[in-house]
Amino acid sequence: MKWIEWLWGAARRGSVFALMLAVVAAYYVRMLRGYSAPLIVPDEFGYTVIAAYLAGHDWSNVAQGLPWYSYGYSLLLAPVYELVKPSSWYHAAQFLNVLLVMTAGVFANVLLRQYVTRTSYRYLAVAAVMLYPSLVFYAHFTWSESLIVLLPWLVAIQAFRMGRAGAGYLNAVTYGVLLGCCYYVHSRLIVICLAGLMVLGYQVWIGKRRLLAAASTMAFATTMFFGALLKNYFIDRVYHGAVGGAQDSLVKMVLELMHRFQDPSVLLTMLSGAAGQLAYLVIATLGLVVPGVISMAAKARQSHLQGRTDETSALLFLLLALLGSYALIAISMGSSPGYPHHVFYGRYTDPIVLPALAFGLIYCMEHRRAVFKMALISLAVVFITVPLAMHLVAKLPQVIYWVLLAGLFPFRTAGWQLNAHHILLCFSLITIVLALLFRASPRLAGAVVCLALLLAGLDITRVHQAASSEHAFNWRARLDQPTRRYQGKIVFDASNGDPAYLRTQARMINPEAKVSIVTASHSGVEHREIEDHLLIKRDSKGMQHLFCDVDDSAGGTRPTVCQNIGAEPFKVAAGFTLGDPRKKLEFQHAWMGARAYYFVSTFPYLRTLWPLFGAHRTTLRYTTHATFPTVVTVRAFVTRPGDTSWLGERSTKLPVPAGDATGLIKVPATVRAYDGNPLPPGQYSFHVVVSYPDGNDWSTIATMPMSIH
Repeated sequence: MKWIEWLWGAARRGSVFALMLAVVAAYYVRMLRGYSAPLIVPDEFGYTVIAAYLAGHDWSNVAQGLPWYSYGYSLLLAPVYELVKPSSWYHAAQFLNVLLVMTAGVFANVLLRQYVTRTSYRYLAVAAVMLYPSLVFYAHFTWSESLIVLLPWLVAIQAFRMGRAGAGYLNAVTYGVLLGCCYYVHSRLIVICLAGLMVLGYQVWIGKRRLLAAASTMAFATTMFFGALLKNYFIDRVYHGAVGGAQDSLVKMVLELMHRFQDPSVLLTMLSGAAGQLAYLVIATLGLVVPGVISMAAKARQSHLQGRTDETSALLFLLLALLGSYALIAISMGSSPGYPHHVFYGRYTDPIVLPALAFGLIYCMEHRRAVFKMALISLAVVFITVPLAMHLVAKLPQVIYWVLLAGLFPFRTAGWQLNAHHILLCFSLITIVLALLFRASPRLAGAVVCLALLLAGLDITRVHQAASSEHAFNWRARLDQPTRRYQGKIVFDASNGDPAYLRTQARMINPEAKVSIVTASHSGVEHREIEDHLLIKRDSKGMQHLFCDVDDSAGGTRPTVCQNIGAEPFKVAAGFTLGDPRKKLEFQHAWMGARAYYFVSTFPYLRTLWPLFGAHRTTLRYTTHATFPTVVTVRAFVTRPGDTSWLGERSTKLPVPAGDATGLIKVPATVRAYDGNPLPPGQYSFHVVVSYPDGNDWSTIATMPMSIH
């Protein structure tokens, strides 16, 4: 039994917790694939422009007109951008996000230690927090969500310290400064500021600590004042005063919301939106937010009656922050929804609901007999709120931005839509299964919760990576090719792209580059816009690939020499045929039949267990000719004969040397559609196309007949 004693001692020393952090961090790093440049524009770029400015780069011509996203996260990005080269900025920011999420796990463990005696329960709760699927997905992007996730835990810890009998002025000042800094991470965190100030009021009421509260309030006001000065400085220097939207001012945001409510029907819309937000919180947390809120409220009341101001303050803050965040999103998004994801909007509440998730999981493990009661409450809430929300969703365009609904992603239908009956059925099954597991074996149930969250994170990340892996083109191969080294100017074909997005691509690769974006004019009249080193040209002659020098002596207002370089020097001549011409492209479904797979994939968290079933590989012979070494992406997709709609897609990388080359390559093929369900048996067309450093070239496509049986 010595090994059991050693394991227990290691757990007490924190080795098990450190190992858990390392495993989760490795999982996060493994999932950071498929994204190498900003995908969500302008959200991500709103933080990058300030960080780039602090790192010594002037991107004001790109920043003008972007909404204001504050600068707290940018202050963390700036030293990272100073230490690494610009081409590695995005990946470095992703690793910073992973570090922030792991820090949130440490803070969660520190706070939960004050309320939970069983180490295994606490570790399971912390693991559930870090494996929450939204966090795994948000870590891919350069926005402030990974920083926001640790703030509720950090402020709650400081509120706990402020509630102690021996709290001094240093704790008070730290608490006030921390609250003020939260607002300058993102303006929506004003709810954390208000919740923190209300906790101060509670401490004054219960403990008569007027001087400490006054010191903390003064520190908060001072931080807000100097933070506003810094905000105005960034708006002037980085945005040149041209900020889009109303997020740069609390007054603007309040006035905008008040303007919405001039129409009385907005109140009814907001109620339906509030129902959707509540349904999201319950479903995304597997129903654990209900016992979590009840448990936190009961613990806060008990601590208050026993005179433990520290424990009460932390719990009261978490409850008020969650309530304020829910109210804010219900009012801001629910009052004016444009799409279904505005009704079930998760991004703003995901970081704030995690403490309730942790306390709910612990409560269910500690109170086995109360689990069925909590399950009934969760089911009642969902069965009331989902129909109300879906009544509003039915009136909106059925376009869903799943990035903002990471918590609901496993509950999508096979057709990638939100459906009330599907959501209610799946949530009911999950709730009943978890309730039975909690009653039988609490630790096993806690592990199953962590596994379900893990599978949900794998699901949304895998699907979005497959859809977005080619979103960021391989610009480096184009910039570094030897025939023309792009040291000062980059030219992009924006005829089918977003110029703002292409600008971010250029800046992430070469911050000092002069960028020329060329598009075809729809009006037939030549139009030029010159801003700093950015040239956007729309020509009646059609789309051209130009390399232009800007006359800096003329103030950057006049292009001088423009050379039409075309696109051929940057492309690879490629051809594909079957590796063995005697064979045919014939595929069988996986051992799980189409009907069985459809049944399994209908339920959340199960479809992730079979992501590769139905995927096959076929051997192709390739021939290439290139003037420079590069790496191209070989994309294989399936269509029905006579139909251009892609039914399923896979991709792989092919290194191409300079000169002529030939060889064999195994290309992944699929007999599953984008929704994960099997394609019915029949005749299809199998296509192979190369994605070049500057985009797709359909002239090199190879098409072969394919059959599924």
